[in-house]
Amino acid sequence: MDAKPPRIRDVARVAGVSTATVSRALSQPG
Repeated sequence: MDAKPPRIRDVARVAGVSTATVSRALSQPG
């Protein structure tokens, strides 16, 4: 297992979501 925590980009790729959407999600909780 990798000791490095999953990056937002990696998660975005797996989730199939654009980084812009991820940024909004982080900015707007809920």
